[in-house]
Amino acid sequence: MIVQEGASLVNLLAYVDLNPVRAGLVRKPEDYRWSGLGYLVQTGNRAGLLDLDLGLKEWNEFDPKG
Repeated sequence: MIVQEGASLVNLLAYVDLNPVRAGLVRKPEDYRWSGLGYLVQTGNRAGLLDLDLGLKEWNEFDPKG
């Protein structure tokens, strides 16, 4: 799948993060430790492994101020 707009990327990431919930592995997506969301919530990205803008700057979908 080729993602061509920022909104599509956000929807795709939500779909992926919800898969462990749909599979009955966890109750909340952030509880699944093997996902980006789980890693971010559980560790605060302390090792800096995640790029938190997710490429959304390129689509003018990311506003770090809020």
